[in-house]
Amino acid sequence: MTVVRRYTDGPAFARLALPFLLRHEALNNIPVRVVVRFSDGTVPVPPDVYLAAAFASAAPDAALVGVALRTPPFNLVLAYPCVPAVEALVADAISFSPLPGVIGEVADAADGAAFWAAATGGTFALSVALRIHELTRVEVVPGAGVLRPAEETDTARLTEWEQAFYAEALPNETHRRGAPLNLDGLHVWEVDGVPVTMARGQATGPNSATITAVYTPSVHRSRGYATSAVAALSELLLRRGHRSCVLFTDLANPTSNAIYRRIGYRPAGDFSNLVFHAKP
Repeated sequence: MTVVRRYTDGPAFARLALPFLLRHEALNNIPVRVVVRFSDGTVPVPPDVYLAAAFASAAPDAALVGVALRTPPFNLVLAYPCVPAVEALVADAISFSPLPGVIGEVADAADGAAFWAAATGGTFALSVALRIHELTRVEVVPGAGVLRPAEETDTARLTEWEQAFYAEALPNETHRRGAPLNLDGLHVWEVDGVPVTMARGQATGPNSATITAVYTPSVHRSRGYATSAVAALSELLLRRGHRSCVLFTDLANPTSNAIYRRIGYRPAGDFSNLVFHAKP
C-alpha cells in the first residue's frame, strides 16, 4: 500500500527527495528548483507550500516511489511517480488545498488529472504541451551583438517585455501578470547598443542551469537575435561550471523548437500542463 508523507522541514525533504530527483536532473527541472530553494534552511517552507513523498509501504525502509510539490499559485508538480503513487499523491494534495491543475510527464499528468476529475467531479484541459530540452555543448556561434546582465536601468523595458512574454507563451497563467521584475539571472542581447532580446539563466541544481523567459519584441524578430542570445547565455552558463543547460518549449511553436535544436538542445522528455475546472 502506497503511503504519502508531507514535509514542512525543507532540509529534511531535500535530503530525501534530491537523490531521487537527481537521477534525472533535466527531467526533474521544476521540482529540483523548488527543493533546492528550501534545502539549506535559510528559506522556511511557507505553510501553503505542499511538499510530499510517496513510499511503497509504511515500512521505515520503504522505497521512495514518487514526489509531488506545489508552490501556490502554481500547479501541482508530479515527479516520477508510479501509477499508485500518482493517485495517492493527488488524493493527499487535494486534502491539503484546492488544486488549479497538474504538471508532469505526459502519462503522469494525465493519470493525475483523471484521478482528480473522478474524485471531485470536475474536468480538466490541456493548458500547454511542453518539451524539455538539454544542452551540453553549444553548436552555433552567436551573431553580431553582445550579451550583458540586465541592470536597474533596464527595469521598465524588461518589465514590459516579461509581461508580453507571459501573455504570448503562458496565456493561461494570469497570476504572473503584473508581478514585479526579478533581475536575477536576467540578461539582454544588445546590437549596436540597442537591447533586442532578453533571456534568464539560473542554476537549477548541482549540475544544471535553466534558461527561461526568452523574448524578442516583434519589431526585432526574424533576425536571429533569440538564437544568438540563447547560444551566448548557454555558453556562459557552461563556462561557469554547469554540466548542462535546460529549457522548456511549447510543442505548438515549431519555430522555437527548431531554433533551440540548432543551438545544440536535444529533447529530453515531454510534459503536459493541465488545468482543472471545478464542478459548478
